[in-house]
Amino acid sequence: MDKIIITLLVVIGVLVLFLGISLEEIKTLQQDKRDWKNHYYAAAQIKAKNSK
Repeated sequence: MDKIIITLLVVIGVLVLFLGISLEEIKTLQQDKRDWKNHYYAAAQIKAKNSK
C-alpha cells in the first residue's frame, strides 16, 4: 500500500514538473511569434515609406 502511494506521488511530481516546463516553452514561443510579427510589420512600414 505504501509503495502505491509513493509511486503516485512520484508520478504526480514528474507530471507537474513536465507541465511547468511545457508552459515556459509555450510562453517563449508566443513571445517569439510576437517579436517576429513586430519585426515584419516594422520592415513593411520602412519599405512603404521608402517607396513613396
